[in-house]
Amino acid sequence: MTPLLSVIVTVYNKAPFVKRCVNSALAQSYHNLELIIVDDGSTDNSGALCDALAARDSRARVIRQGHMGVTLARLAGTNAARGEYIHYVDGDDWLEPDMESALMAALIETGADMAVTGYIDTRGIHHPAGSVPAGTYDRAALERDVFPYMMESRGEGTMGLYSSLWTCAARKGLIAPILRGVDPRIRSGEDGLCLYGAVAGSRRLAVVGGSYYRYCPNPTSVTARPLPGHFGNLELLMDGYLRSPMAGIPSIRRQFPNKFWYHVLRGDTLARRSGKPYSAVEREQRGRVAARIQALERDTAILETSIGGVT
Repeated sequence: MTPLLSVIVTVYNKAPFVKRCVNSALAQSYHNLELIIVDDGSTDNSGALCDALAARDSRARVIRQGHMGVTLARLAGTNAARGEYIHYVDGDDWLEPDMESALMAALIETGADMAVTGYIDTRGIHHPAGSVPAGTYDRAALERDVFPYMMESRGEGTMGLYSSLWTCAARKGLIAPILRGVDPRIRSGEDGLCLYGAVAGSRRLAVVGGSYYRYCPNPTSVTARPLPGHFGNLELLMDGYLRSPMAGIPSIRRQFPNKFWYHVLRGDTLARRSGKPYSAVEREQRGRVAARIQALERDTAILETSIGGVT
């Protein structure tokens, strides 16, 4: 019998999108799945829509909680999941019919702990999982061919592995402890912390060719607008990376500064688009973040010199 896959859809005020998302999960060609819809305290009619959609299929159920953010919503779904594997889905996106079949085939055939694939944007453009070529990577290959490049980015869509958690399915035993270790106060960037942490903890990774996830940018989401407390959030995110096992892998740690600078520049861009200058508190936070990144850059340079190059 094929393994059970738990598809966890998180929903917060997604009424215009949730029907499309849920129906796409239930229409997957991979049938041995359960669908857990986590209503994270929606104040629109998302909850009622979720109930009606779940009532149509015995594989689906709804969990409710107060509005606590995506990390705790995912964690609630994870704690309730019965599947050996987990795939997280955002409630405003949807799936191509064969997405779960492609991910599960890769996991089953290769014995991988995690499988990642690409996505399709609103223009219909297909994006691969990243610049890391499709294939199966055992631990030695991960350390040689994936770890040194997985966070590298030269612009949107060119990073080694795309940082959104919805691009992957992973063993529950791998992803659940990582998710539990994420500070729930982090409101942006937690996807990369989880995905890269899971890659770093994998014994084997499958990178699946093709693009199966339909990403629908939502102008009200925290990734599309200036986030109040952006640099306070970034400090928490930096703490998460630096306290994770990734910080002990030199080839990954050396990518942290560029990763953090990306978030600084993204905050600057969103603030500039909003037309609202930083407050005195935000300027102070930005300065503190920049100083931390510069110190990390110096430490990284010293480390690389002491070991004769990147490992």
